[in-house]
Amino acid sequence: MKSLKSPLILAAFVLLALADKLHAQESSFSNFYNYNTQLFNPAFSGLKGNRVAATHRSLWMNIPGAPKINAVMADGFFTDKAGWGAAITDESFGIFKVNNFSGSFSYRMPLSPESSLSVGFSGFFQNTNILFNDIIAKSQEDPILLNGQLQGHIYNIGAGLVYQFKDLQIGLAIPRALAPTVEYSGNEVPVKMLHDRQVNTMAFYRIKTNNEKLSIKPSMMAQYDISNNNPLLIDGSVMLDYEGVGWAGVFVRNNAVIGLNLAFIAKEKLCIGYAFSFYTGQIKTYTGFNHEFLIGYKINDRKPSTIRVKGPKDPLDKIKDINELKRIMEYKERQIIIKIDEFYSSETKDKEKAKEEIEKIQKEIEEYRKQVNFHMDRLQK
Repeated sequence: MKSLKSPLILAAFVLLALADKLHAQESSFSNFYNYNTQLFNPAFSGLKGNRVAATHRSLWMNIPGAPKINAVMADGFFTDKAGWGAAITDESFGIFKVNNFSGSFSYRMPLSPESSLSVGFSGFFQNTNILFNDIIAKSQEDPILLNGQLQGHIYNIGAGLVYQFKDLQIGLAIPRALAPTVEYSGNEVPVKMLHDRQVNTMAFYRIKTNNEKLSIKPSMMAQYDISNNNPLLIDGSVMLDYEGVGWAGVFVRNNAVIGLNLAFIAKEKLCIGYAFSFYTGQIKTYTGFNHEFLIGYKINDRKPSTIRVKGPKDPLDKIKDINELKRIMEYKERQIIIKIDEFYSSETKDKEKAKEEIEKIQKEIEEYRKQVNFHMDRLQK
Protein backbone atom coordinates (compact mmCIF):
# COMPACT_ATOMS: atom_id res chain seq x y z
CA MET A 1 0.00 0.00 0.00
CA LYS A 2 1.30 3.46 -0.86
CA SER A 3 1.87 5.93 1.95
CA LEU A 4 -0.62 8.73 2.45
CA LYS A 5 0.56 12.01 0.95
CA SER A 6 -1.79 14.27 2.83
CA PRO A 7 -1.64 14.59 6.64
CA LEU A 8 -5.20 15.88 6.45
CA ILE A 9 -6.39 12.60 4.97
CA LEU A 10 -4.56 10.67 7.69
CA ALA A 11 -6.19 12.81 10.36
CA ALA A 12 -9.56 12.32 8.72
CA PHE A 13 -9.17 8.55 8.84
CA VAL A 14 -8.16 8.64 12.50
CA LEU A 15 -11.26 10.66 13.30
CA LEU A 16 -13.40 8.35 11.20
CA ALA A 17 -12.00 5.33 13.01
CA LEU A 18 -12.88 6.86 16.36
CA ALA A 19 -16.27 7.95 15.08
CA ASP A 20 -16.89 4.45 13.74
CA LYS A 21 -16.40 2.97 17.22
CA LEU A 22 -18.82 5.48 18.71
CA HIS A 23 -21.22 4.92 15.83
CA ALA A 24 -21.05 1.14 16.15
CA GLN A 25 -22.16 1.45 19.76
CA GLU A 26 -24.66 4.28 19.44
CA SER A 27 -26.38 3.65 16.10
CA SER A 28 -26.95 -0.02 16.85
CA PHE A 29 -28.89 1.15 19.88
CA SER A 30 -32.40 2.58 19.87
CA ASN A 31 -34.15 4.52 22.58
CA PHE A 32 -37.31 2.63 21.58
CA TYR A 33 -35.91 -0.86 22.09
CA ASN A 34 -38.95 -1.55 24.29
CA TYR A 35 -41.09 -1.21 21.14
CA ASN A 36 -38.87 -2.55 18.31
CA THR A 37 -37.37 -5.46 20.26
CA GLN A 38 -37.21 -7.71 17.17
CA LEU A 39 -34.37 -5.55 15.78
CA PHE A 40 -32.10 -6.70 18.60
CA ASN A 41 -33.35 -10.24 19.22
CA PRO A 42 -35.12 -12.33 16.54
CA ALA A 43 -36.91 -14.36 19.24
CA PHE A 44 -39.11 -11.30 19.97
CA SER A 45 -40.54 -11.36 16.42
CA GLY A 46 -44.32 -11.45 16.46
CA LEU A 47 -44.72 -11.52 20.26
CA LYS A 48 -46.59 -8.19 20.32
CA GLY A 49 -48.95 -8.79 17.42
CA ASN A 50 -48.94 -7.80 13.75
CA ARG A 51 -47.26 -4.39 13.54
CA VAL A 52 -45.43 -1.98 11.25
CA ALA A 53 -43.16 0.85 12.42
CA ALA A 54 -40.62 3.41 11.28
CA THR A 55 -37.95 5.32 13.20
CA HIS A 56 -35.54 8.17 12.51
CA ARG A 57 -32.53 8.86 14.72
CA SER A 58 -30.09 11.78 14.55
CA LEU A 59 -26.95 11.77 16.71
CA TRP A 60 -24.49 14.53 17.65
CA MET A 61 -26.44 17.43 16.16
CA ASN A 62 -23.46 19.83 16.46
CA ILE A 63 -21.16 17.67 14.31
CA PRO A 64 -21.43 17.78 10.48
CA GLY A 65 -21.72 14.32 8.96
CA ALA A 66 -22.85 12.80 12.28
CA PRO A 67 -24.78 9.50 12.19
CA LYS A 68 -28.36 9.45 10.95
CA ILE A 69 -30.33 6.20 11.03
CA ASN A 70 -33.67 5.45 9.36
CA ALA A 71 -35.47 2.16 9.87
CA VAL A 72 -38.67 0.56 8.58
CA MET A 73 -39.77 -2.68 10.20
CA ALA A 74 -42.66 -5.09 10.47
CA ASP A 75 -43.36 -8.19 12.51
CA GLY A 76 -46.25 -10.52 13.22
CA PHE A 77 -47.22 -14.14 13.69
CA PHE A 78 -48.20 -17.06 11.49
CA THR A 79 -49.77 -19.06 14.32
CA ASP A 80 -49.99 -18.89 18.11
CA LYS A 81 -46.43 -20.20 18.25
CA ALA A 82 -44.66 -19.04 15.07
CA GLY A 83 -43.70 -15.42 14.35
CA TRP A 84 -41.86 -13.44 11.68
CA GLY A 85 -40.04 -10.13 11.31
CA ALA A 86 -38.46 -7.97 8.60
CA ALA A 87 -36.52 -4.70 8.65
CA ILE A 88 -34.73 -2.26 6.36
CA THR A 89 -32.34 0.31 7.80
CA ASP A 90 -30.40 3.12 6.17
CA GLU A 91 -27.41 4.61 8.01
CA SER A 92 -25.10 7.44 7.08
CA PHE A 93 -22.12 8.78 9.02
CA GLY A 94 -19.24 10.69 7.51
CA ILE A 95 -18.28 9.10 4.21
CA PHE A 96 -20.05 5.82 5.04
CA LYS A 97 -23.49 4.91 3.68
CA VAL A 98 -24.88 1.60 4.95
CA ASN A 99 -28.05 -0.27 3.97
CA ASN A 100 -29.20 -3.27 6.00
CA PHE A 101 -31.87 -5.85 5.13
CA SER A 102 -32.92 -8.51 7.62
CA GLY A 103 -35.58 -11.16 8.13
CA SER A 104 -36.35 -13.25 11.20
CA PHE A 105 -38.38 -16.23 12.38
CA SER A 106 -39.41 -17.11 15.94
CA TYR A 107 -41.01 -20.10 17.61
CA ARG A 108 -42.65 -19.98 21.03
CA MET A 109 -42.71 -23.03 23.31
CA PRO A 110 -45.03 -22.92 26.35
CA LEU A 111 -43.37 -24.29 29.48
CA SER A 112 -46.30 -23.81 31.84
CA PRO A 113 -49.52 -21.75 31.92
CA GLU A 114 -47.42 -18.75 33.07
CA SER A 115 -44.09 -19.20 31.30
CA SER A 116 -42.67 -19.80 27.85
CA LEU A 117 -39.40 -19.97 25.92
CA SER A 118 -39.03 -18.45 22.45
CA VAL A 119 -36.22 -19.13 20.00
CA GLY A 120 -35.47 -16.99 16.98
CA PHE A 121 -33.23 -17.00 13.92
CA SER A 122 -32.41 -14.22 11.49
CA GLY A 123 -30.69 -13.60 8.18
CA PHE A 124 -28.90 -10.36 7.43
CA PHE A 125 -27.53 -8.57 4.36
CA GLN A 126 -25.50 -5.36 4.54
CA ASN A 127 -24.34 -3.15 1.68
CA THR A 128 -21.76 -0.45 2.46
CA ASN A 129 -20.57 2.43 0.31
CA ILE A 130 -17.46 4.47 1.17
CA LEU A 131 -17.66 7.85 -0.55
CA PHE A 132 -14.09 9.15 -0.83
CA ASN A 133 -15.38 11.78 -3.27
CA ASP A 134 -17.02 13.55 -0.33
CA ILE A 135 -13.70 14.21 1.41
CA ILE A 136 -12.49 17.79 1.04
CA ALA A 137 -8.69 17.78 1.15
CA LYS A 138 -5.83 20.05 0.15
CA SER A 139 -4.44 17.42 -2.18
CA GLN A 140 -7.10 15.78 -4.34
CA GLU A 141 -4.43 13.53 -5.89
CA ASP A 142 -3.95 11.44 -2.76
CA PRO A 143 -4.12 7.70 -3.62
CA ILE A 144 -6.92 7.17 -1.12
CA LEU A 145 -9.07 9.80 -2.82
CA LEU A 146 -8.50 8.20 -6.22
CA ASN A 147 -10.61 5.27 -5.05
CA GLY A 148 -13.67 7.44 -5.64
CA GLN A 149 -16.50 5.28 -4.32
CA LEU A 150 -16.00 1.80 -2.89
CA GLN A 151 -18.70 -0.75 -2.30
CA GLY A 152 -18.82 -3.97 -0.34
CA HIS A 153 -21.41 -6.27 1.16
CA ILE A 154 -21.72 -9.07 3.68
CA TYR A 155 -24.17 -11.78 4.66
CA ASN A 156 -24.74 -12.72 8.27
CA ILE A 157 -26.92 -14.83 10.53
CA GLY A 158 -28.21 -14.42 14.07
CA ALA A 159 -30.03 -16.26 16.85
CA GLY A 160 -31.75 -15.41 20.10
CA LEU A 161 -33.73 -16.67 23.09
CA VAL A 162 -36.52 -15.07 25.13
CA TYR A 163 -37.76 -16.46 28.44
CA GLN A 164 -41.05 -15.12 29.78
CA PHE A 165 -42.51 -15.71 33.24
CA LYS A 166 -45.66 -13.75 34.06
CA ASP A 167 -44.66 -10.06 33.64
CA LEU A 168 -40.92 -10.72 33.30
CA GLN A 169 -39.11 -11.09 29.97
CA ILE A 170 -35.40 -11.87 29.59
CA GLY A 171 -33.70 -12.07 26.20
CA LEU A 172 -30.23 -13.07 24.99
CA ALA A 173 -29.15 -12.81 21.36
CA ILE A 174 -26.27 -12.69 18.93
CA PRO A 175 -27.95 -10.78 16.08
CA ARG A 176 -24.81 -11.00 13.93
CA ALA A 177 -23.05 -14.23 14.77
CA LEU A 178 -20.35 -13.94 12.09
CA ALA A 179 -17.53 -11.38 12.07
CA PRO A 180 -16.40 -11.26 8.44
CA THR A 181 -13.62 -9.09 7.07
CA VAL A 182 -14.73 -7.30 3.92
CA GLU A 183 -12.29 -5.88 1.38
CA TYR A 184 -13.45 -2.82 -0.52
CA SER A 185 -11.18 -2.82 -3.56
CA GLY A 186 -10.64 0.42 -5.47
CA ASN A 187 -8.50 1.90 -8.18
CA GLU A 188 -5.45 2.52 -6.02
CA VAL A 189 -5.60 1.50 -2.35
CA PRO A 190 -7.63 -1.46 -1.01
CA VAL A 191 -9.58 -0.90 2.20
CA LYS A 192 -10.46 -3.67 4.67
CA MET A 193 -13.02 -3.53 7.47
CA LEU A 194 -13.72 -6.04 10.24
CA HIS A 195 -17.38 -6.27 11.19
CA ASP A 196 -18.45 -6.72 14.80
CA ARG A 197 -19.88 -9.81 16.46
CA GLN A 198 -22.29 -8.43 19.02
CA VAL A 199 -24.14 -9.89 22.02
CA ASN A 200 -27.40 -8.30 23.21
CA THR A 201 -29.07 -8.86 26.57
CA MET A 202 -32.51 -7.43 27.33
CA ALA A 203 -34.84 -7.54 30.34
CA PHE A 204 -38.32 -6.11 30.84
CA TYR A 205 -40.60 -6.17 33.87
CA ARG A 206 -44.07 -4.83 34.60
CA ILE A 207 -44.97 -3.61 38.10
CA LYS A 208 -48.71 -3.35 38.62
CA THR A 209 -50.35 -0.49 40.52
CA ASN A 210 -53.77 0.02 42.12
CA ASN A 211 -54.96 1.27 38.74
CA GLU A 212 -55.24 -1.80 36.49
CA LYS A 213 -54.25 0.23 33.40
CA LEU A 214 -51.32 2.05 35.00
CA SER A 215 -48.01 0.24 35.47
CA ILE A 216 -44.31 0.91 36.03
CA LYS A 217 -41.98 -0.75 33.54
CA PRO A 218 -38.25 -0.93 34.31
CA SER A 219 -36.09 -2.28 31.50
CA MET A 220 -32.44 -2.92 30.68
CA MET A 221 -30.42 -3.52 27.55
CA ALA A 222 -26.73 -4.37 27.33
CA GLN A 223 -24.54 -4.70 24.23
CA TYR A 224 -21.03 -6.05 23.94
CA ASP A 225 -18.89 -6.24 20.80
CA ILE A 226 -16.91 -9.46 21.05
CA SER A 227 -14.78 -8.83 17.96
CA ASN A 228 -13.46 -5.34 18.68
CA ASN A 229 -13.60 -5.46 22.49
CA ASN A 230 -15.52 -2.20 22.65
CA PRO A 231 -16.67 -1.19 26.16
CA LEU A 232 -19.84 -2.80 27.46
CA LEU A 233 -22.81 -0.54 26.73
CA ILE A 234 -25.64 -0.66 29.30
CA ASP A 235 -28.93 1.21 29.11
CA GLY A 236 -31.38 1.32 32.01
CA SER A 237 -34.81 2.94 31.90
CA VAL A 238 -37.96 3.33 33.96
CA MET A 239 -41.27 4.11 32.29
CA LEU A 240 -44.72 4.98 33.52
CA ASP A 241 -47.11 3.21 31.14
CA TYR A 242 -50.84 3.83 30.83
CA GLU A 243 -52.43 1.10 28.74
CA GLY A 244 -53.98 2.40 25.53
CA VAL A 245 -52.73 5.97 26.12
CA GLY A 246 -48.91 5.94 26.06
CA TRP A 247 -45.82 6.09 28.24
CA ALA A 248 -43.25 8.50 29.66
CA GLY A 249 -39.86 7.56 31.02
CA VAL A 250 -36.22 8.38 31.64
CA PHE A 251 -33.11 6.43 30.69
CA VAL A 252 -29.40 6.45 31.51
CA ARG A 253 -26.69 4.90 29.35
CA ASN A 254 -23.28 4.09 30.85
CA ASN A 255 -23.53 7.16 33.10
CA ALA A 256 -22.69 9.16 29.97
CA VAL A 257 -26.08 9.68 28.29
CA ILE A 258 -29.32 10.86 29.89
CA GLY A 259 -32.62 11.09 28.08
CA LEU A 260 -36.41 11.19 28.03
CA ASN A 261 -38.69 8.76 26.22
CA LEU A 262 -42.30 9.72 25.42
CA ALA A 263 -45.04 8.07 23.38
CA PHE A 264 -48.72 8.64 22.65
CA ILE A 265 -51.06 5.83 21.58
CA ALA A 266 -54.28 6.58 19.69
CA LYS A 267 -57.17 4.10 19.69
CA GLU A 268 -54.78 1.36 20.91
CA LYS A 269 -53.38 1.15 17.36
CA LEU A 270 -51.28 4.16 16.35
CA CYS A 271 -48.12 4.90 18.36
CA ILE A 272 -46.16 8.16 18.01
CA GLY A 273 -42.99 8.53 20.05
CA TYR A 274 -40.12 10.94 20.63
CA ALA A 275 -36.85 10.43 22.52
CA PHE A 276 -34.38 13.14 23.48
CA SER A 277 -30.93 12.55 24.95
CA PHE A 278 -27.62 14.29 25.57
CA TYR A 279 -24.13 13.43 26.76
CA THR A 280 -23.00 14.41 30.22
CA GLY A 281 -19.67 16.10 30.92
CA GLN A 282 -17.71 18.40 28.64
CA ILE A 283 -18.28 16.29 25.51
CA LYS A 284 -21.89 17.55 25.27
CA THR A 285 -20.54 20.97 24.19
CA TYR A 286 -19.18 19.39 21.01
CA THR A 287 -21.74 16.68 20.28
CA GLY A 288 -25.00 18.50 20.96
CA PHE A 289 -28.28 16.65 21.42
CA ASN A 290 -29.62 13.36 20.05
CA HIS A 291 -33.16 12.94 18.73
CA GLU A 292 -35.23 9.90 17.77
CA PHE A 293 -38.75 9.67 16.37
CA LEU A 294 -41.06 6.66 16.20
CA ILE A 295 -44.32 5.97 14.41
CA GLY A 296 -45.90 2.55 14.65
CA TYR A 297 -49.22 0.89 13.92
CA LYS A 298 -50.63 -2.31 15.35
CA ILE A 299 -52.64 -4.11 12.68
CA ASN A 300 -53.86 -6.93 14.87
CA ASP A 301 -54.32 -6.85 18.63
CA ARG A 302 -54.09 -10.60 18.97
CA LYS A 303 -51.03 -11.57 20.98
CA PRO A 304 -49.29 -14.96 20.90
CA SER A 305 -48.39 -14.37 24.56
CA THR A 306 -51.88 -15.63 25.46
CA ILE A 307 -50.77 -19.19 24.70
CA ARG A 308 -51.50 -21.64 27.51
CA VAL A 309 -50.25 -25.16 27.88
CA LYS A 310 -53.58 -26.63 28.90
CA GLY A 311 -57.16 -25.56 28.64
CA PRO A 312 -59.17 -23.90 25.86
CA LYS A 313 -58.22 -20.44 24.65
CA ASP A 314 -61.64 -18.79 24.52
CA PRO A 315 -65.29 -19.38 25.58
CA LEU A 316 -66.16 -20.91 22.21
CA ASP A 317 -63.42 -23.52 22.64
CA LYS A 318 -64.73 -24.24 26.14
CA ILE A 319 -68.18 -24.96 24.73
CA LYS A 320 -66.67 -27.23 22.09
CA ASP A 321 -64.72 -29.12 24.76
CA ILE A 322 -67.81 -29.53 26.94
CA ASN A 323 -69.85 -30.88 24.02
CA GLU A 324 -67.06 -33.29 23.16
CA LEU A 325 -66.93 -34.54 26.75
CA LYS A 326 -70.70 -34.99 26.79
CA ARG A 327 -70.55 -37.04 23.60
CA ILE A 328 -67.87 -39.27 25.12
CA MET A 329 -69.97 -39.68 28.28
CA GLU A 330 -73.00 -40.73 26.24
CA TYR A 331 -70.88 -43.26 24.35
CA LYS A 332 -69.49 -44.69 27.61
CA GLU A 333 -72.98 -44.91 29.10
CA ARG A 334 -74.13 -46.93 26.10
CA GLN A 335 -71.10 -49.18 26.59
CA ILE A 336 -72.12 -49.79 30.21
CA ILE A 337 -75.64 -50.79 29.18
CA ILE A 338 -74.19 -53.29 26.70
CA LYS A 339 -71.78 -54.68 29.30
CA ILE A 340 -74.55 -55.04 31.90
CA ASP A 341 -76.69 -56.91 29.40
CA GLU A 342 -73.74 -59.18 28.64
CA PHE A 343 -73.08 -59.66 32.34
CA TYR A 344 -76.56 -61.05 32.99
CA SER A 345 -76.72 -63.05 29.80
CA SER A 346 -75.97 -66.76 29.91
CA GLU A 347 -73.41 -66.35 27.09
CA THR A 348 -70.92 -64.46 29.31
CA LYS A 349 -68.73 -66.99 31.06
CA ASP A 350 -66.15 -64.68 32.70
CA LYS A 351 -68.42 -62.72 35.03
CA GLU A 352 -65.50 -61.27 37.00
CA LYS A 353 -63.85 -59.75 33.92
CA ALA A 354 -67.15 -58.25 32.76
CA LYS A 355 -67.65 -56.73 36.20
CA GLU A 356 -64.17 -55.14 36.08
CA GLU A 357 -64.89 -53.62 32.67
CA ILE A 358 -68.15 -52.12 33.94
CA GLU A 359 -66.40 -50.57 36.95
CA LYS A 360 -63.66 -49.18 34.70
CA ILE A 361 -66.18 -47.50 32.39
CA GLN A 362 -68.06 -46.10 35.40
CA LYS A 363 -64.84 -44.48 36.66
CA GLU A 364 -64.19 -42.98 33.22
CA ILE A 365 -67.71 -41.53 33.11
CA GLU A 366 -67.22 -40.03 36.56
CA GLU A 367 -63.95 -38.43 35.44
CA TYR A 368 -65.59 -36.96 32.33
CA ARG A 369 -68.44 -35.64 34.48
CA LYS A 370 -65.94 -33.82 36.72
CA GLN A 371 -64.31 -32.21 33.68
CA VAL A 372 -67.68 -31.07 32.34
CA ASN A 373 -68.55 -29.48 35.69
CA PHE A 374 -65.11 -27.82 35.84
CA HIS A 375 -65.48 -26.26 32.38
CA MET A 376 -69.07 -25.22 33.10
CA ASP A 377 -67.90 -23.34 36.21
CA ARG A 378 -65.14 -21.58 34.22
CA LEU A 379 -67.57 -20.68 31.45
CA GLN A 380 -69.94 -19.06 33.95
CA LYS A 381 -67.07 -17.00 35.41
